[in-house]
Amino acid sequence: MRGKIDLGAYRAERGIETETAQRREEFGQASDPYQQAREQASEWLHANFQEILADPREHEVQVDTAIAQAVAQVRLLPDQARRLREELRSGILGAGALQKYLDDPAVTEIMVVGREVRLEKGGKIMPVLPLGSTEEAAAVAEDMAQKVGQRFQRARPVLNLTWPDGSRVNLVHPSLCPKGACITIRKRDLSRPLELSDLVVAGALSGEVADLAVRAVRGRLNVLVSGSTGSGKTTLLRALANATFNDPNERVLVLEDTEELRLCHPHTVPLVAVKTGDDDSGIEVTLHDLFVNALRMRPDRLVIGEVRSIEAMDAIEAAKTEHGGLIFTMHLRRPEELGARMYWISQKAGMGIEQAALTHEVYSAVDLVIHLDKLRDGRRRVTRVCEPVNGKMVDLFRWNAQDDSHEQVAELSAERQSWMDDVLVSEV
Repeated sequence: MRGKIDLGAYRAERGIETETAQRREEFGQASDPYQQAREQASEWLHANFQEILADPREHEVQVDTAIAQAVAQVRLLPDQARRLREELRSGILGAGALQKYLDDPAVTEIMVVGREVRLEKGGKIMPVLPLGSTEEAAAVAEDMAQKVGQRFQRARPVLNLTWPDGSRVNLVHPSLCPKGACITIRKRDLSRPLELSDLVVAGALSGEVADLAVRAVRGRLNVLVSGSTGSGKTTLLRALANATFNDPNERVLVLEDTEELRLCHPHTVPLVAVKTGDDDSGIEVTLHDLFVNALRMRPDRLVIGEVRSIEAMDAIEAAKTEHGGLIFTMHLRRPEELGARMYWISQKAGMGIEQAALTHEVYSAVDLVIHLDKLRDGRRRVTRVCEPVNGKMVDLFRWNAQDDSHEQVAELSAERQSWMDDVLVSEV
C-alpha cells in the first residue's frame, strides 16, 4: 500500500487553497453562501478525518460517512447539500470536476487543455463549460496521478495511466503546453459489447464482409484490423473474436496494453502490460515481454489489442510460424502503409532488414486487412477489405459512400481460399 500523505501539506504545496481564494476574490464569490459552506465543510473534513483521507480508497465507506458528517456541519438546502456531497466525493475518490463526465455513459472521451473541456459523444466532439482556471486543470491532473500511485511533475511531464474503472488517461504537464495541463481520457466501454450482427445492423460492415471475416479467422488466416484512432478497431476485433472462437477447448491468449477486449470465450487468458513506479525501481512488462512468454503458454489462438513497437515484429513472426488465425490491430491511415509502417518499426528497434525484404515477409504473413475509418459525422465504417498479394493491396470489398454500402470487387486468392477451406473442413 502507498505511504500516507499529509493532505494539508499536499494541498498547500500545490497552492490549491491560495488559488481557490484568488478565484473567489476574482469572481466575487466571497459572499456566495454555497461556496462558503463548501469551504467550511472541506476544511472541517480534512481537519477531522486526515487519517482516512490519506488513503481514501482503502476506506471508501468511512469516507462517505465522513462526507455526510462534514455536510451536516453547514446549513444548506437539501438540493445544495446533495450537490456538496457529490462534489466532495468526486474530489476525494474520483476525478474532481471531471468525475461527472466519467459517470456519464454517453461520454466516450474527455479532453482538457488548460481550462477548456471538450467531450466526445456519439462520435462528435463538443465543448462544455470550462474549468475555473488553468491551475485547477493542473490540480486535477496531479490528483489523478497521485490516486493511482504516480507523480505528475516537470521531471516526468508525460504520463499514461489506467484509472480504476479501466479508462485510459494521458497527462501532459503545463511545461510542455503553453495553454496549461492536458488531460485526455479514453473511457472504458462498460456497455454490452457489440456483437458482429450489431455492427452489420449499424452499417459498419455488410453481411458479406462479416461472413468473409469470420470464415477467414475460423480458417486460420491471419487478420489485421487497421484504421485511425477512434475508428472502431477494438470494437470490431472484439466482435470478430467473439463470433469466431466457438471451440471451448481452444486456448485463447489476449495481449493488451490496457484491458479492453474482455472476450466471452471460456478459455481466455488475458495478459496486460504493466509499468509501475517513477524510477528504475519500478516494474515494466511490455507487450514484447508478454509475446515472448505467450508462446510458451500453449496458445491455440493469439489476439493482440494493438501493435505499435517491437511487438509488431513478434506478431509477424508468430503469423508465419505458429498455427495461424492471429488477429491484431494497428494504426494505419490506409492499408498500403502497412509495409512502410513495419519498416520504420524495425528501424526503431535496431533491426537491419531491407524494406523490400521486410514488406515481402509482412505481405506473406498477413492474409487479410480489414480497414476502418471514422467519418466526419461520427459513424464508423469498414471502408476496405484487402488481401496483400505480391507487394500490393488487392481490394476484395470497398465501401461506397454514395449509398453507404459495401461492394465486392474481387475474390480471395485461390491459394488462401484453399488453405482456409482445408482448415474449415478439417475442423467440422
